Amino acid sequence: MLIRVADATGVIMVRELCALLRAQGSPLPVDIVVLDAEPPSYLAPVSSALRSLAEQQNQGRCKLHVLSDETVGPDTRFALNLLARVRWFADGRPLAQQLERLGLNHEQAAKARRNAGATLVSTLAAPPGGDAPESHFDIDSGACQFELGGPSQPPRPWVNVIANENFGCQVSERGAGTSWAGNSRLHQITPWSNDALLDSPGEWLMLYCLDSGRAWLLGRASAQQQISHVPGATAMAFTLPGLVVRLRWTVDAEAAVKQCQVELHAAPGRAPRRLRLLAGAQWQLGADSSARRSLVTRLDAPQGDGPLLALATQTDGLNGFGGQTAWMALRPTRAGDATPDQIESLASEQALWPWPAEAGFTPDLNIPKPWSVGVEASGDRRLLFDDEGRLVMPHALDGLAGPATDPAALLAVPLRLEVGHAWHCTVLLGHAPTLAAAREQAASAWPADPLRRLAAQREVWRTLSAPVQVDTPDPAFDALVNHWLPAQVLGCRIWARAGFYQAGGAFGFRDQLQDAMALVQHAPERLAAQIRRHAARQFPPGDVQHWWHEPAGAGVRTHFADDRLWLALALALYVERTGDMALGDESLPFLQGRPVPEGAEDVYEVPAISDERASIYEHAARAIDVSLPVGAHGLPLFGTGDWNDGMNRVGAEGRGESVWMGFFLCGVIDALHPLAVARGEPERAARWRQARKALATALEAEAWDGRWYRRGWFDDGSVLGTHTDSECRIDLIVQAWAVLTGAAQPDRAALALDSAWRELHDRDAHLLRLLWPPLKDHQPPAGYIQAYPGGVRENGGQYNHAATWALMASAKLGQAERAWAAFTAISPAHRGAHGATYGLEPFAVAGDIEAAAPHAGRGGWSWYTGAAGWLLRASVESLCGVRLTDGLLRVKPCLPPHWPEARVRLIQHGRRIEVLLQRAAVAKAAPAGYQALAAGETLALSDLDGELRLWVAIPEPAPARVPGSVETI
Repeated sequence: MLIRVADATGVIMVRELCALLRAQGSPLPVDIVVLDAEPPSYLAPVSSALRSLAEQQNQGRCKLHVLSDETVGPDTRFALNLLARVRWFADGRPLAQQLERLGLNHEQAAKARRNAGATLVSTLAAPPGGDAPESHFDIDSGACQFELGGPSQPPRPWVNVIANENFGCQVSERGAGTSWAGNSRLHQITPWSNDALLDSPGEWLMLYCLDSGRAWLLGRASAQQQISHVPGATAMAFTLPGLVVRLRWTVDAEAAVKQCQVELHAAPGRAPRRLRLLAGAQWQLGADSSARRSLVTRLDAPQGDGPLLALATQTDGLNGFGGQTAWMALRPTRAGDATPDQIESLASEQALWPWPAEAGFTPDLNIPKPWSVGVEASGDRRLLFDDEGRLVMPHALDGLAGPATDPAALLAVPLRLEVGHAWHCTVLLGHAPTLAAAREQAASAWPADPLRRLAAQREVWRTLSAPVQVDTPDPAFDALVNHWLPAQVLGCRIWARAGFYQAGGAFGFRDQLQDAMALVQHAPERLAAQIRRHAARQFPPGDVQHWWHEPAGAGVRTHFADDRLWLALALALYVERTGDMALGDESLPFLQGRPVPEGAEDVYEVPAISDERASIYEHAARAIDVSLPVGAHGLPLFGTGDWNDGMNRVGAEGRGESVWMGFFLCGVIDALHPLAVARGEPERAARWRQARKALATALEAEAWDGRWYRRGWFDDGSVLGTHTDSECRIDLIVQAWAVLTGAAQPDRAALALDSAWRELHDRDAHLLRLLWPPLKDHQPPAGYIQAYPGGVRENGGQYNHAATWALMASAKLGQAERAWAAFTAISPAHRGAHGATYGLEPFAVAGDIEAAAPHAGRGGWSWYTGAAGWLLRASVESLCGVRLTDGLLRVKPCLPPHWPEARVRLIQHGRRIEVLLQRAAVAKAAPAGYQALAAGETLALSDLDGELRLWVAIPEPAPARVPGSVETI
């Protein structure tokens, strides 16, 4: 509340207001800001009274703040007026009269809404306790198709993340979701619900039948619904009385424009229907609902044959999004719009055109007739709710926007649905940096053909997936590897940085580097771009921001041990696979900021850009240099986390040591050492090799626990991860990386992995736990990991990063049965075979799976996890065993025991390579047209011309690789 007070009568009003708020006892906090406008005087009785009153109001939820009206600057005054929910001038009228006037405005607005009329909207809630619907994958597109009906309902929302590089949305099987631009956390165009029970929408599509007087919320209007989620699009179909509704969502391949195509198909044998469609969006343009207070909404009348626009501009520039503007419009069918059969790439994608079997008629395939009718509009969300807060369909929109409205975009259009025909409309939602740019964008997006926009978005994912394709006896495996895993890595992890359970928005230093590493064969330029972005978030000593938000760059500087090293590993992988040494020569600046204060775990700030610059190689090399100090046992320091963020107290004082970091650092040194040699840095290279040798020695001398490797040491010298402990006896990632890096003695590494499978594999629940038993009362405390219930997330759940590393380690040792068991424990497409408790999408990898009763097997959060990238690499490089580097191909398969054969098709620099993997029982010799290649053999591609067709006979399991050979992880 903002009140300007100039005399003693104003003081009385403020005092009455404070007393009223105290008496009400509202749980909502209220800040009263008083602008003291008393003329200067020696006694200043008004100022003294106000400040005395403020001192009395320093308890409870009602706070009084007094500012001098004369000294308040223009920016502060603007912000106060913008953010105040109530603005008063204490002009002598009593509080009761002021409140009456304030209430009168709201009552008049409510009366106008009631007089305009509205119909209660019919919605069907998903019945509780249902079973997850059966789903199947389309072979060519990867589309996951399923049907909702009766008890067949996802226990939690099954969403699709659809995005381009700077814009995106989520769509659930009920049509709910959110949209964002630039940063999915800080700049949500419409609100993110994170409501797994209600799946609350912030965007609405409603249909009203004027003849029957019924209104429906589309997506929640029918008990039976056909759903198709495909990379880049979601389609839905269901019946309403006398008609079929089809909805189809996508976003533009490049522009910040989202579309939802609405099709209404009339059943034959009925009279023409008079209907009304309403599209709505609750504007937010910020991180939470408080951002709505600084929105300015407006309605733009159509220009020529252009659209009526509902717009919202964010005036608060705190997070770097000031002035950015969202818009919404309804686009009619226009002359020249294509039909699906006219676009070759869409003609075969039947999953995008679902049709309910119960409809009783076939869809109208004629070109829909263009329509031109007046579109009604409003910028006030209050029109969608009655006095009891129930969703209603307003019979008319008031054409109001701007101040005193609840910021939203509401657009409605009347229509006449002819017998046996279809009516089409496209809802467009866009976003631009300024109001003027938003108007220009809308004018450009308006004439664009919606189906061609859909085709362009689908082509993004076909192009991304094309360089690596598999053909195996398992269609679900193929759908994940050929379609969903690459899309999850790029579309969700790198572009959207958001899922249903986490709207992160930020870049994580370790996170998106690992994601991009998974695309090194699919799109190496994506990895190069990510390396550049992350190298620029490093401080001169070599440490980095753990995470940061763009565009401003605010983030945290920490003592995490592993973050910085992923830069070196990513650069080494890029050079190894592409042969492009030039990336390491590119010069980038460092960050300049405060060091982490003594005794603190992190510092949050917006660091400056330093004048100091260095090559990307130097950035990566410094990451190793700063990681070389070791503790009392000769192993790297744990810091406040070493991949497992929850173990933030193990080495917080700077003395704790990490065994996993010992193996990891060995692997990173092995990877980057050849670059140091090639760049003429023999002293640095020698220092790294010496450190690597010392680490390997310490790992064997200090970290071996008899049957597995320990997890580390606390600051006080006590051991974490030993067989004598009652909590966290064994940890999976240490044993897996002992194998993956080749830094351990081969016999010990194999025994350690055996121990991990014995101690951590739950055969009944088909899970591979991260550690066991869970941490609960451990002293000294390991960190906030102990706040998680046992068997949840990092505290003993199946954390899918670690399970995938165990898959890769098992495959490296030739343990095909174990490797496949790990894959099916992780794979969302295979979890359904292990009980109905999983509950998440069958096409998006989850971050974790619970491992303790009564929820063993229940999926944690889906989509937004780096495990998707590791599973993509494990599927191609570990199970199929195909690894393509610059000019070299190596094939060392570890196929599931029940697969007789598999094919891997690669494209590199336009050259096609097909690898056929077959067991001896299937074929004794290479088929005609194929060249034989021995398993484990490396083939120089430069020795052969043209397209290659290679045949690899699958041998018996091979022993573990001897240490010493370098292979980038």
